[in-house]
Parts: sequence; structure tokens; C-alpha cells
Amino acid sequence: MLPMRSSTCPTSIRASRPWPAISRCSAVDLLESEAIPSRTMERAGRLIVKGKLFDDCITPEDILRAAWAGAVGPRIAAHSRVSRMVRTRLVVDVDDVVWQRQLFTLRTHILKRLAEVAGAELAAELEFRVSPSLPRRGAPSGRPLPLLDSADEADRIASPSLRLAYKNARKKATA
Repeated sequence: MLPMRSSTCPTSIRASRPWPAISRCSAVDLLESEAIPSRTMERAGRLIVKGKLFDDCITPEDILRAAWAGAVGPRIAAHSRVSRMVRTRLVVDVDDVVWQRQLFTLRTHILKRLAEVAGAELAAELEFRVSPSLPRRGAPSGRPLPLLDSADEADRIASPSLRLAYKNARKKATA
């Protein structure tokens, strides 16, 4: 049960307040009104979709973009990004062809999950496109690797067995 209404407060507390008495409409009355249909916690996306703000300033694309990471999980979200919405088709950029194929096979599950997280079925189809502009996890950073202070280039090889094989092959080639 929610807190007591102001009408049940002791008279001494009501009399000692410097502000005017609160009208009969309290927070409990507001919760019980039609403005908020239930007392259970709902996702903000569901409330926005049901509310009047949805048509005015928040597009379905914005809601789906916000719900994407929660619907697919952090691992898939790291390799994909919502690009745009074309009619009822949600276009998603992915890292490479492998991710495109894998997500294509999961598209019905992703659509169901998006509807659960967003609170409404806002997209009817998913399209996955390979986008080279997505930052890749193992991509080179653009700065050169530091050079070792060794005169022998074979010392840059990290594996001892490969380093030895390289030195032997170089020795045979120069002999």
C-alpha cells in the first residue's frame, strides 16, 4: 500500500505547516487515476509508446535505437548499430559479412526481443548491412608500433621457436 493521504495526517502537523493545505488530490490519487494505468513498474519505452509524447517528438527509430543494446545484448551490440528506419524496416549496420549472416538467421528472435524491450512492435523487418565505418575491435589504431633497439630483425619475433627457424632459414639463404 502507498503512503497515507494528507487527510489522515494528525491535526497538529497540518496546523504547523506554513504552506496552505494540500487539496484532496494527493500522489496516491494521481497514481490511482487513469494517467498511470498500473502501479507496477514499466519500462520507460512502453510508457513513451503509450503516451502522447510518442507522436510529437520521439520517433519509432529513436525508441528502437535506444532499445537495441538491451534487446540483443552487449556482445552483438558491440558489432552492430541501428542505422535508420525505412517504413517498417529497421536497417542495422554490422561489422562484416559473418555478423550479417549470423544476425540474419536470428532476425525473428531479435524482432520479438525488440518488441518486448520497446513495448510495442515498431519494426516488422530487419535488414543487416555491412558498414566499413563501424570501428572494429581488432583494427589497427593508426600509430606505428615502437621499434626495438636490436640490430637483428629476428629479435622482433615473439615466438622463440619461430625466431630460431627464421634465423636458420636466413643463414641458409645467405650462405
